Amino acid sequence: MKAKTLINQIKPSPIKISWIKGLEKIDVNRPLVILALGVRGAGKSAFLEALAEHYLAKGHIVLDLFGSRSGEGLAWLRSQWVTKLRLPTLIVKGENINIKFQSKPINIDIKNWNELNLKTIESYRIIISASPLYYNINEEFKAVNYIMNQLFKRLGWTKYICIVCRESANLFYSRLKHKENQKFAKAETIYLIREARHHGLALLMDTQKLTAVDIDLRMLCDYIIFKRQGMFTIPRDLWWIYRYIEPSWLQKCHQKYFIIMSNKANLGLGIFQMAKWHKRARENILRALKIKVEKHKAKE
Repeated sequence: MKAKTLINQIKPSPIKISWIKGLEKIDVNRPLVILALGVRGAGKSAFLEALAEHYLAKGHIVLDLFGSRSGEGLAWLRSQWVTKLRLPTLIVKGENINIKFQSKPINIDIKNWNELNLKTIESYRIIISASPLYYNINEEFKAVNYIMNQLFKRLGWTKYICIVCRESANLFYSRLKHKENQKFAKAETIYLIREARHHGLALLMDTQKLTAVDIDLRMLCDYIIFKRQGMFTIPRDLWWIYRYIEPSWLQKCHQKYFIIMSNKANLGLGIFQMAKWHKRARENILRALKIKVEKHKAKE
């Protein structure tokens, strides 16, 4: 009874949308592909976390797969979903990494990336893979590649897995590390995104410039989120948006605002609230969580 009461008390970060062209409803009981874009500091990561919270609230799984080198994904550990609701949580780490908590909650487990399989992943509600928990960037890319391969073995499910991937190019780089040429790695990344829904996978991604994203990727998105654009502009084929939105506003709008465009060309103006647990810009998240990470060289 207490668990049910907590579920009712804990709410995801508010997201409100006013549709100015057409009308839609974002259904997190579907495996959506959503891409957020904007300059650094526009609040892209915070927005993806807010969306991921809505998947959690509906009973689905969240996999925070890739983030900045500062380990922003670890901030989930101080969220109400972990500390109050005590959802089963998994921290994924490198092979030669030791993680020490000052006081580790019983609902948090720690495993090496190469120990994971599909059954293990599906037994948790929150899975976190963060850069500071790997020996180097090469091992992290290897882990991302491995985890994605496990997920694509999924043929049936009762819960969707919502994958948060900050900087969508990281998916491409993780494949490139293990492929002979860039063209093949790019084609495989597009294939993975296109097929994700057939394996019960929702993808929440971000990037700084839409022009840096292949048009094939854009075509696969259910929704594209425009955050503050700064000195950059959107591709010419999307300039029709400026009939509804003032370009100068999109250049400098506050973090809490966004424009949403659906694959049906519907357009909305939105506002969201950043989660209280979100990592702040200058914050040392390991120190804040009282976690010590020790890296050891691999034995010859």
